[in-house]
Amino acid sequence: MKRIGLVIFGTLIVLTFLVYYYSTINFKGNEQIKIVNSSNLKSFADILKISELKGKIVYIDVWGTFCGPCIKEFEYGMDLKNRFKNNSVAFLYLASPYGRADDEFRWKKMIQSKSLYGYHLLMTNTLYENFWNSFKDSIPMSYQIPHYIIVGRNGRILNYNAPRPSSKTILYEQIERALKQ
Repeated sequence: MKRIGLVIFGTLIVLTFLVYYYSTINFKGNEQIKIVNSSNLKSFADILKISELKGKIVYIDVWGTFCGPCIKEFEYGMDLKNRFKNNSVAFLYLASPYGRADDEFRWKKMIQSKSLYGYHLLMTNTLYENFWNSFKDSIPMSYQIPHYIIVGRNGRILNYNAPRPSSKTILYEQIERALKQ
C-alpha cells in the first residue's frame, strides 16, 4: 500500500511539472506582455521595423536568463514604466540565446514571473550575432549583457549605451529629451 502511495505521489509531481512546463512553453503573451515572432528577423534593422514600435521612443534591454545583473535590473523596470506610462515609449526586451534545449522555457518563465511588460523577442543565434555586428562600425562594443539602447521615434539610435533602469534619474532625463525631439 505504501508503494502505491509513492507511485501516485510521484505521478502527481510529474504531471504537475508537465502541466506547468507546457503552460509556460505555450504562453503566447497577453495585453501587457507581447511576444514578437523572430522567425523573419535577421538584423537589428529588422527589429526596428516591428510595426508596434513605429513612432515610439524604444528602450531596448538586451538580457539573458542566466545573467544575474540583467535579472537584478528588472527590479527597477516597473518604476521606469510607471514614469512613462502616459508617453509614447515602448519597452523591448531582447533575450540572448544560450543554445540550450530549455532556452524558450526559461525565457517565457522569466518574463512572466518578473512581470516584464513590453515587447519580447528571444533572439536566434544568427540574429544575436547580426545584432551585435550591426554596431561594430559605429562604436566599440562587446557582447556584454545587460545592455541598453534608446531609439528615437524615427528609428534612429539616440544612445547605443543607454543607462540601466537602476540609474533612474539619468535614464529618465534621456528618455524625456528623446520625447521632446
